[in-house]
Amino acid sequence: MEKEGPLRKRGPIPISEVIPELTRGLGEDVLKREKIASLWQKVVGKKKGLHAKAATFENGVLTVVIDNSSSLYELSLEKETILQKLQKELGHREVKEIRFQVGNLTEN
Repeated sequence: MEKEGPLRKRGPIPISEVIPELTRGLGEDVLKREKIASLWQKVVGKKKGLHAKAATFENGVLTVVIDNSSSLYELSLEKETILQKLQKELGHREVKEIRFQVGNLTEN
């Protein structure tokens, strides 16, 4: 009996059928966080992007982990500008707030 869905045996499967199946279990916020993470260096710049990364995104709140307090201070001064740039890239309703916290970038 042949399997149902995109994993059935019938030769090559178009990626357009595979992606929805693979991402079905992921929450929308996880997918949005990945999109934000991919835009992060573009929004904050390469130098600052090396010291901070998008860690979580839930209910419109982006939590960014920053590896040192001086970068935290610097990004905090630019918080509104960063928020506006993200809203421009993603749509005004996606990111409502940014929260910064000092932490280890490799743990997230």
